[in-house]
Amino acid sequence: MLRGPSTEQYICEKFLEMMESKPCFAIKVTELVKHAQISRSSFYCHFDSISDVIKRIEDNFLARIPNEKDYPNHKENPHNLMIATNDYLKKNIKVLMALCGPYGDPAFTKKLTKNLSGFLDRNFKMNKTLLSDVEKKLIFEFVSTGSWGMNLWWLSHSNKASIEDLTKAYQRISRHLSKLFE
Repeated sequence: MLRGPSTEQYICEKFLEMMESKPCFAIKVTELVKHAQISRSSFYCHFDSISDVIKRIEDNFLARIPNEKDYPNHKENPHNLMIATNDYLKKNIKVLMALCGPYGDPAFTKKLTKNLSGFLDRNFKMNKTLLSDVEKKLIFEFVSTGSWGMNLWWLSHSNKASIEDLTKAYQRISRHLSKLFE
């Protein structure tokens, strides 16, 4: 029998398998332990509920997305951070698609955009004389939502578009929006 962190990971993997055919919040502990071939007590040694499993999967996914702390020179060379982020997303495409797909947690996309909006807020200063705080938040929301949409499209169509194509698209959009970030 598995023990410790590997048991938690195993349970999460089995849960993600089940999400391929059933909404995450409709999965019951009884179904999960049967699918994972573990005891209920083993499940409850690691998790309090199905919601706890979902939260753990989402939190682990978000915590491992490369960020500006991993790339201290990201402002001078954003390409490396973008490549690392897209590599991470591509390596974890099954998890991402499960979490954002039709059977995933509807709130997860909001967590993703909040994550990106926080990155924008920390790294880009807008001309305060031109924009109100509300306008700034709306622009960050627009950019972060669109960025995740672009990433999700690219991940599911990477045979049609390279990382360079994605980078070029980001750069074109950035040039047009850069006037707001002066």
